Amino acid sequence: QIRPDWQTEWDGQGGLFALLDDDGYNHLYHIRAPGAHPTQITSGNWEIDRFEVDTASRQLFFRANRDGFARRDWYSVPFEGGPIHAITKRAGTHDLLFTPAHEGFADRFSDDSNPPDLFAGATQESGARIRITNSPLAAFRNHAWAEVRYVDYRSHVDGAALTARVM
Repeated sequence: QIRPDWQTEWDGQGGLFALLDDDGYNHLYHIRAPGAHPTQITSGNWEIDRFEVDTASRQLFFRANRDGFARRDWYSVPFEGGPIHAITKRAGTHDLLFTPAHEGFADRFSDDSNPPDLFAGATQESGARIRITNSPLAAFRNHAWAEVRYVDYRSHVDGAALTARVM
């Protein structure tokens, strides 16, 4: 599991959005009023590690490993749940800083073969980004790095699903 810090955010109408692991995975829930039963918004065999709320568009923006254990991509979903829209699609880790209205973002992106660089993109244009920085020196780019792959397996102790990074 991804182990996030506890996170809750106001929904703009007196309720809260929260990351809960009621089904064994960290997912988004809506608690509409104090004492109300949490309503699950996202579900699946994947986890969310952080999220943001945009009350104007009634969208939740979240980072998750939905498309693979070693990935940290960003997505959006309506407050009420429904189809999930992928914002980032390149395998690796995305740290997004959204514009105030969430129409665009800056993305500090890295993967197994590249150190962090800064990109910019529009939230509704999945995967479309403009490179802002080009941090690696030529010597880094010209080096033959080991190819990284991931292997899923089960623990012999308790059967838990695990992923190994192999170089």
